Formats: sequence, C-alpha cells, structure tokens
Amino acid sequence: LLSHFTSPDTQQPSRGIVLLLNNAEENGLHGAHAFLRHPLAQFTHTFLNLEGAGAGGKAMLFRSTDAAVTRHYARSPYPFGNVVSADGFKRGLIRSATDYQVFVDNQGMRGLDVAFYQPRAQYHTVEDDARDTSPDSVWHMLSASLATVRSLSSSVSAEDDEFEGGTARNGRVVMQHRGSEGVWWDFFGRVFAVLSLPTLFAFSVTLLTAGPVLLIVLEAMIRQSGKWYPFARKGYPSSALAEDYDEDDNRSQDDSSQEPVRFNGIRGIFRFPVAVAVATSAVIALALLLTKINPYIAYSSPYAVWSLMLCAFFFLSWFILAGADRVRPTALQRFYCLLWLYILTWIMLVGATVGENNYKLASGYFIVIYNATVWVALVVGYLEMLGLPTKRRFVEYVSSLGLRGHVEDEANEDDGDAAMDESTSLLRGRRGEQRKKNQGTFANTAGGPATKHGRRQQRRSTVDSDPHDSEDDQPNSRRTSQDDPLLTHAYGAEQAWSSSLPQWSWTLQFLLVAPLNLILVGQIALLATASLHQTPADGNPALPIYLAFAGLTTLLLLPLTPFLHRWSYHLPTFSLLLGIGCVVYCLLAFPFSPESPMKIFFVQRVDLDLGKVESSLIGLPGFVEDVLAEVPSSLGQRVDCRDGIDAERSWTGRDGLRSCVWEGLWPDVVSQHALAASAQEVHGEEGGDEHSPSSDLAPYSNRTKKSPAQHPNPSFKSWLDFNISLTSPHTASLTFQGRNTKQYRLSFPPHQPPPSSLKIHNGNLSSSVEDPRFGPALPSSPSSSSSSSLPPKTLRIIPRTWDARIRVDISWPAEKDGVQNVEGFRGEVMALWSDANQPGVIPGFDEVGRFAPRWSLVTKGDDGLVLGVRGWRVPSSDEEEEEEEE
Repeated sequence: LLSHFTSPDTQQPSRGIVLLLNNAEENGLHGAHAFLRHPLAQFTHTFLNLEGAGAGGKAMLFRSTDAAVTRHYARSPYPFGNVVSADGFKRGLIRSATDYQVFVDNQGMRGLDVAFYQPRAQYHTVEDDARDTSPDSVWHMLSASLATVRSLSSSVSAEDDEFEGGTARNGRVVMQHRGSEGVWWDFFGRVFAVLSLPTLFAFSVTLLTAGPVLLIVLEAMIRQSGKWYPFARKGYPSSALAEDYDEDDNRSQDDSSQEPVRFNGIRGIFRFPVAVAVATSAVIALALLLTKINPYIAYSSPYAVWSLMLCAFFFLSWFILAGADRVRPTALQRFYCLLWLYILTWIMLVGATVGENNYKLASGYFIVIYNATVWVALVVGYLEMLGLPTKRRFVEYVSSLGLRGHVEDEANEDDGDAAMDESTSLLRGRRGEQRKKNQGTFANTAGGPATKHGRRQQRRSTVDSDPHDSEDDQPNSRRTSQDDPLLTHAYGAEQAWSSSLPQWSWTLQFLLVAPLNLILVGQIALLATASLHQTPADGNPALPIYLAFAGLTTLLLLPLTPFLHRWSYHLPTFSLLLGIGCVVYCLLAFPFSPESPMKIFFVQRVDLDLGKVESSLIGLPGFVEDVLAEVPSSLGQRVDCRDGIDAERSWTGRDGLRSCVWEGLWPDVVSQHALAASAQEVHGEEGGDEHSPSSDLAPYSNRTKKSPAQHPNPSFKSWLDFNISLTSPHTASLTFQGRNTKQYRLSFPPHQPPPSSLKIHNGNLSSSVEDPRFGPALPSSPSSSSSSSLPPKTLRIIPRTWDARIRVDISWPAEKDGVQNVEGFRGEVMALWSDANQPGVIPGFDEVGRFAPRWSLVTKGDDGLVLGVRGWRVPSSDEEEEEEEE
C-alpha cells in the first residue's frame, strides 16, 4: 500500500492517508490506544483494519460500522465476507478483539475489519508465519485493501460528505452522520451485495404482512372458481340441475340417495412435518452422539461430520416422503410441502425481523430471501389449480359416466376405503396390480427427478381395463382413454382430477426454491465450519458446534423436500451407505493430525522472591495429559491438573480447558551482562548507573531483609527490581524496573479496596491512565481484549522502551469516617518475557515444542511465556524510619 500510494505513477488521492503500523495488540490493543493519543488520530475519520484470526485462507470482511463504508469494500475485485461474522462479534460469540474495537468504540471512527480467518489451528503458533502462509492469501488481502483504500481516499462525491466530522474536547471524532447498519454477503467471491439494515427490515415486514394476505386472496379466488382441491374430501352431484350442485362433507353417510365422489384432497398433508421432524431429530441425535463419544472429531474432519448429517437427513426425509407417496400417492404432496415450508420460513422470518429491529442483527437476511422464494413457488402451486376442472364439473362428469365407485376405488384402493359387495369384481386385485405394473417404478438415475415429475401415464379407463368384468359391471357404454381426459391422464395412481395439472410447473418451483437457498445457506455453512470447527482448542464447547451443523443441515436440505418423493432410490441408497461409513469413522477416528494439530498453551511463573519455577500446560481434557507425558521435565514430578480457572492459581487456566502444573526448567530470559549490571546495583558497587533504580528509588525496599536461605539465587531477584514508599496515609509510590522486558502487570488482591486513581511516570512521560475514552484502568471483570483473561484489579503497563523504569502513584479512597490508612496493603508486580526465538532462552517452551506429539502444536498461554512475579507491601512509617537508620 505504501509503495502504491507513494509511486510517481499513482494519482494523488483526494483525501489524506495514514498508514499505521502498530504492535502490542494481543496483550491489550495497546498500539491502537497509543495512536489515539497522537494528534493525527483527530484527522482520521475512516479506517481499514487488516487483521488475522487465522494463518491463511481468504481475507474476509469480518465487520463494518455501516453500509456506506461497506460499499467501498464492495469495489474490490474479489470481495469476500458475510454479515454473520459481524453479528457473532456483536453478540459476544467471538470473544477476541481487534483494533477495530478501539477505533470505533473509543474514537468514534467508521471503518472496516478485514482479516484472515483460517486455519485456526496454526493461529499464534510457529506455523503462523510467512513460510506457512499461502501467497494467494496475502495477494487476496492486498487486492481488497488496495481497492478499498483507493475508493475511500479518492471519492469526493456528495454522498461521501457524510464521512466528514470534527473532534470533541476528549479527542473523539464527531461524525456528521453515523450511517445505517449494513447487511452484506458475497456470491462466490465475485459479486458483493450490500444494503442497509432498515431496507432489510422493510422487506421483512412486507413479506410478513403482504405474503399471507396475497395467499388468502388467491385461495378465495380459486375457491370462488370451484377449483380448490386442497383439504377437500368428497363432493355430491346435483339431484337435478347443475346449478343445484352442492359440496357437503357433513352429509350423513346413511344417505344413499347420492353416492359421493371422493377428492382425497387432504391426503399427504402431514407428510412434510413428520419427515422433517424425524430427519431433524436424527441429526440432533447424531450431534449428541458425537459430543458424547468423540467430541473433537470435527477439529480435523469437519466435512466427515457434514457428510454424516447430510446423508442422514437426506435419506430419512426421502424414505418417509417417497415411501408415503408409493403407498398413498397424491397430486398435492408438493403443494403441501411448499405450504408447510412457507409456514416454517414465515415463523423464522418473525424471529429475524425481531432481531433486525430490536438487536440490530442482520444475519437473518437469508431467511428473508428463503421466505420470498418459497412464497413465489407456493404462488405457482396456487396458480396450477386454475388449470384443473371445477369440482362441480368433475363430480357431474364422473356421475354421468357412472364411475363414482370406480374412481373412488382407484383413489382409495391402497387404504381400503372402497366398500366391497356382491357386485364387486373378483379380479379387482389383479386389475390393481396390473395398473401398478403399468404405472412403473422409480425413474432411473439418468432420468433423474425430471423423469419422475414430468411423466404422465396414458392409462385406459377402468371401464374397460379388465376383460373379465361382466357387462353388468360396465357403466353405460365402453369408452376409451381418449374419451375420458379428466380421468386417464393423472400421474400414476394419483387423484383422477389431477390429470390436467401442468407438467412443467415443478421445474419452475424447483428453480425458485432450491438453487439460491442452497447457495446462501451453503456459504454460511462453509463460513461457520471454517470459523468454528477448531475453536474447542480455545475452550469453546463442542456441542454448540455440532448443533450448528445440525441446524444448517436442516436449512440446507429443506428446499429439496417438496421434490424428494419423486427421486429414485439410487442416490438415497448411496447416501445411506455413505452415512454408515461416516458414522463409523467419526466415532472411531483420532480427532487430531499433523495437518490439524491440537493447540496447547504453555506459560511459566517464576516467583522471584522464593526462587520457584512452575510450568503450566493448558489444553483439552484427556489430551493435554498425553502431551505432558512426553515432556521429560514432568517425569517423576508431582503434576497438578485442574479444570477451568482456579482462584488459587489465576495465572494459568482457561474456561473449558485443563491446566497441568509442575516444577519446570529455569528460564534464561535475562542476559549475563544485564545480570552483572543488576548485581552491581544490588550490592551498591561503584560504577553503577546513576539513573538506576537502586540509586534514586524510594528509601524503603524489601531487598535487604530476606535471609539467603529464602533466595537460592539472589540474581533472579534483579530480573525485576522494585521499591515502594508511603507518601501519605492513603497514597503510595511504587517504582519498578525489569530487565530485558517491556511488559508489566500490577495487580491488587480482590479482598482489598481497589485504588481510586493511578498515575504512571515513565522517564519524561507522565500521564494518568484514567482516560475518559478508554474506561476504567482497573476492570471490575476479566478482560476480554486479550488472548487471556486477566483477574479483576489487574493493570497492564507497556512502556515504549526496553528496561524502562516505571513509577506508579497509587491512591486509595478515604473511608467515610476519616482518612484510610493503607499501611500493610499488598499486591504483586509482574514482568513478562515472550521472546523464544533463540533456543535455550526459555528451555521449558523449547522442550514442549521438541517432545510434544506431532498432532499437537504449542503456543503461549498468556501475554508472556514467562511471568516473573514479586510481591510488594506498603510499609508503615516505623518501617521506613528503621530502613533509613540501617
């Protein structure tokens, strides 16, 4: 980007560009916070943040502040992103944070967050480097960045004036317009759709209200025309004139003056909910089974899990729908499936609309499209009925031929509804078998669903279908199929009145319902898979991942259900066999591999007062012990393993993971030169730096009162030197300096009152950490802006220089009845070291990386690999006087 915009061949942009290269993000977003204190921060109104939540893959648009700024990203040649990820951040499902959060929440800017997001297993490990990152990933991020920055910096149109603004007294940017929440998704990385959330909400409300109303109007019109066969059971012919015809389902069965003609329009109405309920229950049961038996198989084999669930849902839904159609065929099964599907998507749309309006969630955009496509397909199903004969005409036609009994027998032969008497042909069963034989079986694979949907059977009328029928059994006269078009062109054994249904409508309905929804839901499923399947290594539970797979499986295959009953058995049988194989594999396979290694976390705590080193390995229960068994330094040691975060050792442990602690190898994070210099300062030898902590720190120090037995190696104390003094009854001054480090923490016990104010002095820089833009310096709950959660009352301090001497003025609140005495108050000061690039500096970390199994990969478990800790206590006045006398 810098090379492009500074090239003489590049046209000068219309707006200024600031390229910010910062670090210290992983341990608290400190680089972004530091930039906000710079004067240039007051002139930047929009931003593009480039991130990494993985070690490669496509660079995805994670989140955006509004639709207007998102349209600039849409101009990239290969846009890739989905608003589902932004809602995941918004609802706290994604717990990590980026500089985007600082620029938006603390500074009020508008912008975009673009990041790599896969593979998660290599993120923050030794494989998260240039060698293991695909050049295509970098080029994809560059193409998106170049197009977005060029668009933001060169556009001077009237609509871009909304990015203008001023600066408030506290330094926050005050934009003239905040913009509307955005909704966005891509189509195959080539087309990018962007609209505002209010627009999506308007579409949702329109579909919720207008959709059902229009269907009701259509139904009323079709009923008025006498062609509404759904839910109709039977009709009675007129006794005299055609206009006297009346359909009366409640007429007494004892009234034999007029024999009814059965429509069987209610047949198949409950097949869809039964099939979907059984298939969905099956995939949920599989999710529970995997969680119980092999909960982490999705870590390395997510698509085996997908194959399992897709095969299970597809086969079970096909088996129920196709089986019911073979036993009791009906021409309305596709219509009823679409009707149920519309009701289901309408209910889902209600939830999506509530989320859009109340919670500003845009992830339901695909439900809006889902409902709209199903509605259009259902309207086609309604309009199909306009091609049917009226029920009056059909009943009278059948009545005039004397075929009521035969038509009724055909419609109900499989379920035994037709009554049998002495006039019934003894060869009736053979005729039914012959008709089924003529009807044929499933279409072959080459014909596919189109063959099944489009085939009409030219069958002869039941009047003369059997030569063994006597003349008494024959109605009025013999007629051929060409004489009875209303009875002889129905598909298979479906209702005779369906003969005039169009043969092409199912193709139109399939194209309306299936392709677009498969694409939209499929893209969300792929995004969810890449984002979630390796998160259990970070402590996330496995069950929600499998339940998400199960829910997306249902949404993905629902558009196929109206057409499944026409599919041949070949593909469902293959899916059954494939599903059985996937079940066996997913239950028995080892969940990790060298290509998808389990991430484990390492951290060491060094008590610099007692000279004690504790190493901790954090990972998934049942597997971290296997890794630890391969580490030589743990052999023969007492290993203490605990689940989650334990209050007794808050420096290690994570929710959902198990931490194992043992006495580890001593680190060598401070060079011998630094140790010699620090030892010279500790013993007060000449030649020490006049600006060293020992020469001008506060008079009280706990360095001189410890017995040698408590300090087997006094040089370790010099890794972190400190002094503390009481400056007033409720204030103290703490000065500390670490060696070869620029990361510190200051913590206060939870049982003590928290400080009321903190002021940090670092060389010539003096600033209060209480900035109104950044909130309280000491959080009351664990931090969520880091790779690890800190306990409450913990302050991170990161100076801009190495080996900086830090002074912190601490004030505690005064009690109501007088000034509080803070003598005896305690706390801890901690220095952190993370540089393990040189072998032997942190041998414990090197050891784990060398001996851990190949299916595991180690990374740091805290802001630092080594935490050097010293405890401090506010001295009393008498202790200070005694120290001065000594």
